[in-house]
Amino acid sequence: MSTKRENREIEDRSAEIRRLEERLAELRPKYNMMYRDPLNFDENEIPYGWEYHWFRSTIYDVPDRSRMVEAQQRGWTIVPPERHPDRCFADYDGTIQKVISHKGLVCMERPKEIGDAERKKQSEYNKVRESSMPGLHNVLGEAPGAIPLKSYVNEVNWGPEPPASFGY
Repeated sequence: MSTKRENREIEDRSAEIRRLEERLAELRPKYNMMYRDPLNFDENEIPYGWEYHWFRSTIYDVPDRSRMVEAQQRGWTIVPPERHPDRCFADYDGTIQKVISHKGLVCMERPKEIGDAERKKQSEYNKVRESSMPGLHNVLGEAPGAIPLKSYVNEVNWGPEPPASFGY
């Protein structure tokens, strides 16, 4: 009787080992020890001439529609999920998401030319704002890019004698 029981235990154990080996064979191609940032795309994953950016779509599960409208007005469109199926989450009923999203962010794309023009315009605007701020240039009357004539950082005018320490 013990031999039947031992045989059954051996069969159960071999079935468990077989199931484990099948699952490992299924997972090995996907699994590696290198962490892949879910928000980072390799350059070769992004089509030539396009740029990707993550935009906030929800805040604590409350939709932020104004941010998405602003992004669309600036030329951004949602990245088609068919382009990166490994980045799309399948719900429990098997339906695939219609967007590539992660923790309230949605991946959007636009032509790189539009992005370069926007960055150039923003850079020019920032330079104008910086140059209009008083006190950023020619602080002590020196020539632009020169070493300051005198440093006033640690100088204090105490008069002929320093004040009393009052025991401190």
